[in-house]
Amino acid sequence: MRNQREAQRKKIYINDGVFIHLQTLYGSQSGHCLDLSLSGVAACFEPFEDQPGLQIGCEVLIEIESPFATSSLLKAVIKNIGEQKIKDKIYTRVGLKFIAANVDPLIIAKKIGAPIHEITEYLRPIASCQDPIFTGGLLFFKINGFSRNGAALVTSTRNAGLFPGITLKINFLLPNIGELFADVHIINIDQTSADRNLLHVAFVQPSPRFLGGVTEYLMISNNHLTLRTLKKDGFFSDFNENAFFVTYCSSQQDWADILNLRLKAYQSVGKFTDKKSADEMQDRFDAYGRHIVCKVGSTIVGAFRIIFVDKDKTRSEHIALNIPLPDWLFNFSFVEVSRLCIDKEFRHSDALTILLRRCFEIAAQTQTHYVLANCNSDMWPLYKKVGFKKLGVRFEAFGRKDCEMITADVHRILNGKDATFMAWNVFFLSALENLMVTMTWESTFQKLIRKIIILVHKMIQKPILLMIRRKKYLAHTHQNSHISIPKNQTVPSHHTSHLDNLLHLKPKLKKQNNKEETKLKKIA
Repeated sequence: MRNQREAQRKKIYINDGVFIHLQTLYGSQSGHCLDLSLSGVAACFEPFEDQPGLQIGCEVLIEIESPFATSSLLKAVIKNIGEQKIKDKIYTRVGLKFIAANVDPLIIAKKIGAPIHEITEYLRPIASCQDPIFTGGLLFFKINGFSRNGAALVTSTRNAGLFPGITLKINFLLPNIGELFADVHIINIDQTSADRNLLHVAFVQPSPRFLGGVTEYLMISNNHLTLRTLKKDGFFSDFNENAFFVTYCSSQQDWADILNLRLKAYQSVGKFTDKKSADEMQDRFDAYGRHIVCKVGSTIVGAFRIIFVDKDKTRSEHIALNIPLPDWLFNFSFVEVSRLCIDKEFRHSDALTILLRRCFEIAAQTQTHYVLANCNSDMWPLYKKVGFKKLGVRFEAFGRKDCEMITADVHRILNGKDATFMAWNVFFLSALENLMVTMTWESTFQKLIRKIIILVHKMIQKPILLMIRRKKYLAHTHQNSHISIPKNQTVPSHHTSHLDNLLHLKPKLKKQNNKEETKLKKIA
């Protein structure tokens, strides 16, 4: 009966181009691999005489090189030495067994950035890569879990071309973001059953888009994970719009979650401090409004209500607070946006961007002219970039003394006015594309103009987003040195949203342009 290694070894011929380089303290030898398994390798070399370091029982360093991959230096012990005749030529055959010094769980944990968050059966991803030994073959993996800089993969023992120390380019198929490639270094391979190998791999200079996609996937697929937990474990978080979905409040549980979110979010910034329970966060104006929620998985992370006031002053929360509103406002259709709240853990994500974008979509779809809201002084720079203007009415409410009434002209913003150029690209471009389908009342000429606007902005949107994302990723790597940054790598966000960065990006671009102009003048 064949032993375990015999049953799993992968036959290789000299002309397959799989080489082995053997090093000792006394010299080195290069030869051809003859077979390979998870536990060892057999190789043939040009005949050599007995020499120190190349005897049975000696420990050596080896490197295996194939057409598609090269291993790092591996420790091995010589198990046997003999002769083998191949095509009328005599070679020295050497049997080597890998020394599994890196199976220590502490070493694995350090290299891949433990802990590993296990994958649930819901939305399970898969992975694949080119066979490192043979042309045209694909190896498939089941993903058991992700850590901040690595993963646990499961594959068949038939994939004997895999061995510790090799670096592979793996295609990860994540349900939330699609195909993403990452170079991985195999740290350890453990055979857990007759046809099952568990691999621990470390990412090699992973792209920030990949790291952000992994974090996003874990949040979507596992309701027990929180963003705070993942950040604590060193995960890079960049939630694009695939991670969030916006919908209406549709159940009693949703309503209870909204009230709880209101209480926690507002009290965390010093508002509604007199409220003792979530039930106290509802009022009579809730009955007039549509309640929009933003979710990650099944968790509500943001919400607001939009009330169609028009000319009915009894529906206005601000009038009920005795706040003087201008008379001209009631000559137009307008909505009041209030009770906007974001979960503290997602306050620096793009949840706010997505919620406000949805607000303007609703206003445009219902042919509403103005959006009315209030904000505090610390949030005003952000709303100003989006296109809001102050009404000149300052008041005290909700436990704050710096409340300001603000309004936005929906038509002007959708026509590319009021909002800053970069904010419009980040904030309203996708909304305008969606609205093109529903705004059936516009003339053909108006639709043509909008299509031209969208086309022009799309051409320049990508470089703007890339500049913003690189700035945000640098903020992440400043605190997480365990993640290496590839040179010239464009990167997504961590600590700040697109809108946060719009507040700071423009001055830096001006400063950079001034430096370039100075250089050109000197050259001239």
